Amino acid sequence: LAAATLCLTTETAAAVPLAAATAALGETETLATLSRLHDDIKGDVIFPGMDAFAAAAHIWNEGGAGAPLAVVEVETAADVAKAMEALSAMPSLAFNVRSGGHSYAGYSSGEGGVMLSLRRLNGISVDDHDVLTLGPAATVLEVQDYVLPRGLGAVVGVCSSVAEGGHILGGGFGFLTRKYGLAADNVLSFKVVLADGRVVDASEAVNPDLFWALRGAGSGNFGVVVEIRMQAYKSQDRQLIGTISVPFASVPETLDSLGAHAPGLPRELFLVMEGAPDDAGVLSGVIGYIGETDEDVAKGQAYLAGAEFSKLLPEGAAVDVAPTSWMAYTHAKDNSMGNLVKAYFGYVTADMISQDNLKRLFAVISPLAASSPYVLLEVDLFAGALGEKDPDYNAFAHRNAVFNVGWYVMVPVDANDAAAEFRDAVAKSEAAWAQLKPLIRGVYTNYVVDSLTPEEYPRMYHGDHVERLQDVKRAYDPGNRFRYKQSIPI
Repeated sequence: LAAATLCLTTETAAAVPLAAATAALGETETLATLSRLHDDIKGDVIFPGMDAFAAAAHIWNEGGAGAPLAVVEVETAADVAKAMEALSAMPSLAFNVRSGGHSYAGYSSGEGGVMLSLRRLNGISVDDHDVLTLGPAATVLEVQDYVLPRGLGAVVGVCSSVAEGGHILGGGFGFLTRKYGLAADNVLSFKVVLADGRVVDASEAVNPDLFWALRGAGSGNFGVVVEIRMQAYKSQDRQLIGTISVPFASVPETLDSLGAHAPGLPRELFLVMEGAPDDAGVLSGVIGYIGETDEDVAKGQAYLAGAEFSKLLPEGAAVDVAPTSWMAYTHAKDNSMGNLVKAYFGYVTADMISQDNLKRLFAVISPLAASSPYVLLEVDLFAGALGEKDPDYNAFAHRNAVFNVGWYVMVPVDANDAAAEFRDAVAKSEAAWAQLKPLIRGVYTNYVVDSLTPEEYPRMYHGDHVERLQDVKRAYDPGNRFRYKQSIPI
């Protein structure tokens, strides 16, 4: 909405928006404060009942926390600072920060609070040193469309509509993670708005404790990141990408073999098994060899077709790869919208790699996968450069992770009896999750497991870094204004 069409003061003639705002909040100081904020920012304050509200308040998980009282849609860092000053003046009013709205648990929004939407902060630029400057709402698709034509690549997410703000702050796994580490490992600096409205920089040289914490535990905990500077690398659009198919009964054997050889696997190798086994009992996924030149494409073809890699796969496995436009792949790899979602994931670490351990894990997962068409599995190959950083390099606490393994429940909202199907799949998942928890070593913060208890989630997400993160939280958000169900507890 243009500013002129969102009229919240009695001096204007637009009665419908004012009526919508009053219906949402009543004649309260909250309404007055948000009305003043609207007049003070370049962006908009959008209330239920306004035409723009549904789109502004929408998040990926339709089973999230419900609609907010209002959406503050900012346009500049100065807008964010003014919004935080206003929100700090209303300490009892909850708020959530939204970059792209893809939280598995719906933490980008909250019923009864304010959504601080960053979706207009999606700028992208690059300097002569291949350093990208990103707005937090820049999506994977937007970054790929920007960098690949320039002969560059960056550690971005896989699904095109995910925003890089949340992706990076939670660690950031992607095609280039095994080669260059997590997205967070490649950040050079942040610009952050704190709870009191101050705008600060965070880097190795300035506020280094905040810089450390934001890289891996930054989502919704310390401030609002409004700018990210990260290193990009030489790359090209033509890459080797295709499918891998494995008999589902042989997945534990496959993971054991790949995990045991993980240190020696090419850093260019990317692998994600995903979905549900097909009618023939085969689990498929995406495999890639992401290099810098056509010579790397040829090298990847030879490696994936050769004996060295083939011996790591079980009988009946198949790899089908071909030179592909990475940009075209990203355009096709979208997140399905309009779903009820809940996730259950955990790490398999290097010391857990054995067929016995993996068979125990899949003895939990396999019956669940067969119990509902809405249970979708995922196995991500980690290790590589991710595991070479010092455990305390930044706040990401699970450098020894070899695989991220689990599932998510995803039920389209237009499915027959969607709510009942979702409840049924979640009930089965909760029972399986209780069995899985003892078999995993931590949880990836970007794959939020909402079922973790207050006693469990700090260690599961942040491991031995919890106390250090609490110290940073007390230093930069002493009033605990940035809080949600699974924020850093202080």
